[in-house]
Order: sequence, then structure tokens, then C-alpha cells
Amino acid sequence: KKGGVTAHIMTPEIDGGAIIHFEPYSLPDHETYSSYLTKMSNLNARVIQKVLQKIGKFNFSKLLKPQNKLIAVYHKKPQLTDVRIDWQSMKAIEIERLCRACNSWNKGALTTLNNSPIKIIEVELLELTHNMEQAGQVIELKNSKKMAISSCDNKYLAITIAYEENLGFFVGERLFELGFTAGAVLH
Repeated sequence: KKGGVTAHIMTPEIDGGAIIHFEPYSLPDHETYSSYLTKMSNLNARVIQKVLQKIGKFNFSKLLKPQNKLIAVYHKKPQLTDVRIDWQSMKAIEIERLCRACNSWNKGALTTLNNSPIKIIEVELLELTHNMEQAGQVIELKNSKKMAISSCDNKYLAITIAYEENLGFFVGERLFELGFTAGAVLH
């Protein structure tokens, strides 16, 4: 995915003013929220520096370009439904991306096991040949202490890091301590 940082004239409408400068950014596949924030902070500093240089050297009004409202995006604060894994409708890649997006500010994407909230911080997409379980069902991987979860698109995810509010962080091999057992279903 591509995006970037835009400096624009402030107006009463959010992100509605004319563009002063746009600095593009390509989002790597395995970007996390924390690494994204760090990179955006550095990119913002570069944009501010370039804007100040432009203001000092040129006739400012000639630099302005109107904002294209068809492609402008404003991201609102995520709600609970935005950070919750819907095992019945989300594909494996969507779950993996949601987990990365919720790391570290939300300590992972939310799911429940036995009515207890658990946050999944990191997953690994797996290529398995297995009898397909229902979406969200836990299977134990043979010759491994890891657990895998089935997704609605007939793929599997190994949970590598999870978080529980009272117990803390768990790596994949210790998920059984949170109640992950073969046949259990996440909601």
C-alpha cells in the first residue's frame, strides 16, 4: 500500500486545505503500528523542513494545489469493532494485518476464548493440509508445541505472541496456559 504525509493549509474542514507538500511512503507488508509511527515521525520532520524551505524561497500562494477530495483520507480513532477479530468473516491475511495494526498501541487484536478477552499480537500464516475446522477453531500442530487457528478462508494462523490483561504476554508454545486446547473455538 502507498500513502504519505501531506502538509496543507488549515481550513475549517479537516484535511480540506490546499496542499503545500506531499511526501510519499510505501507501506511494507510486515509493518507494525509502532514501526509505522516511528517512520511517520521521521517523515513528518522531513515534510516540515521542506515546507519551511518552500515558504522561505518562493511565492507561497503559487505552491498551493487544491486537495483532491476523492482520494483524501482521514482516519478516525479505532472503535472496539475495528480491533476485534471476526473469525467468521475475516480472511487469514486480514487477521494477520489487523494483529500488526494493533501492535503495540492496543497490545494486539481482540478475540475471546471461553468468554475471556485475549489479544493476539503476532501470527504466522501457515500452509497446512488439514481437515478444515470451523472458523476460529484451535488445532494442535503435530511435532510442535504451537497452536493454529482456522480462518474462514480455509487457511491457518499460528499465534506466536498473545496477551491477557491479568497474566501478561505469552509466546505460542505457552498458549495452553491461557486455555488454548485443540478443539477450543475463538470468538
